[in-house]
Amino acid sequence: MSSQRLRSRGLGVWAGLFVAPAAWYAAHQASFYVLSVNCAGPRWLVALIHVLALLFAGGSGVVSARAEPGASEQAFPRMLAIGAAAVFSVAILWQGVAGLIYTGCER
Repeated sequence: MSSQRLRSRGLGVWAGLFVAPAAWYAAHQASFYVLSVNCAGPRWLVALIHVLALLFAGGSGVVSARAEPGASEQAFPRMLAIGAAAVFSVAILWQGVAGLIYTGCER
């Protein structure tokens, strides 16, 4: 779906509200599943997953910020989506940093 279609339907306003939590959840689950591989091999794998999730979450916030609110009733969802994207971006960032410090292989 092109960005013009997203704008015409007003779906870009909601991007941060749905994509950012999905990115956090995906990073959380993917980190759990690759933990055994991370312990046996490269320690940067979990960090890479969190960087990718951070790009998705931040990008969804940018899409929400750039969305053109067609009417005044879309101003609140737009700000809510930008705030949600920011909160989930911070959560992804701190989980990524914690994954670098505590790898899960300390047992």
